[in-house]
Amino acid sequence: MVRFDWFLAHASADKPQIRPLYAALIGAGLRVFYDEKSLFPGDIWPKEIPKAQRESRGSILCLSRNTDNAWYLQSEVQEAIALHRQGEHRLFPILLEPDAIIPYGLNIVQAARLWEIGERGLVQQLLDATHRLPGSAPSAPPLRPDPRKVVEAWCGLMPAMRKEILMFDLPAAAQHFSEGGSLRSHAIELLTWANLQGESTYTALVTAIRREAPGLL
Repeated sequence: MVRFDWFLAHASADKPQIRPLYAALIGAGLRVFYDEKSLFPGDIWPKEIPKAQRESRGSILCLSRNTDNAWYLQSEVQEAIALHRQGEHRLFPILLEPDAIIPYGLNIVQAARLWEIGERGLVQQLLDATHRLPGSAPSAPPLRPDPRKVVEAWCGLMPAMRKEILMFDLPAAAQHFSEGGSLRSHAIELLTWANLQGESTYTALVTAIRREAPGLL
């Protein structure tokens, strides 16, 4: 049974870099297992995490200088290699920094270098790699709502944010949005777009949302 396109393996210390990547992939319509978002209260880690990896079509292996101290990540890397050898699992290593530690077995696998291609380039490479995943066809791309309706919806939901909303290129941002969804899911998708525009845009939008809708993020 396949439940996810990708299993996101990483060291806990690297979560600040992993969260925007997860948001970008979810915003692109992919099914991604990320422990912080995919586990429910009461789930037993040693049971549910390996199960999710086995039910994924590929593993994104995020490597850094923290790899050596991340026991779960090391275990997930070896499981990914074993699944790959069975022919039903794709590996996608990502080096988060130039001095990232590469576990045994991955030194012959081409890795993406985050500092060279940036987050936007990384997301595009992952979208391309999704089409090469074994098993069922890739997830359908998100539907494209009318950009004007997205702008109107945001201005209506957060009137005091109207100035901040309209100062961004919302019609362009809307191309990343899925049809429907909750206000929180749209906020995450909007932040994903803002993050690709640059730190100042992302910071301004986070500040505005937290001011107008405490607890939304």
